[in-house]
Amino acid sequence: MVVLLLGGCGSKIDPMDRVLTELSDLHGTWATGSFPHLHLAANATTDQVVSSVFQSTPLDLGPVTEHRILEVRHLVLRGDRSGVYTAALVDTDFGVKIVLMKYAGPTVGWWSHVYDA
Repeated sequence: MVVLLLGGCGSKIDPMDRVLTELSDLHGTWATGSFPHLHLAANATTDQVVSSVFQSTPLDLGPVTEHRILEVRHLVLRGDRSGVYTAALVDTDFGVKIVLMKYAGPTVGWWSHVYDA
């Protein structure tokens, strides 16, 4: 029994993998609803998009005033909203968040959503 408990303590679920799995299981319904239209260029940097997300989208606890990107990945999501998205693992003054983003064209700008890590 001790071996089982110790084995379970060493494994840690990667937060971006967890979000990818959860979103893939929802078959695209996660992308419905409103989102801020971030009118940045298609070649905007991840930091520019993340900064704009936090300026445009206050979290439940209020606006994010400080953030630091810890990791950036490109994720392939399947389903109705399939495609390659950029995911940023971000340390904020409200804890670690995942910002999922994708350029949606010049009319819409950048689509984004913030998830708890």
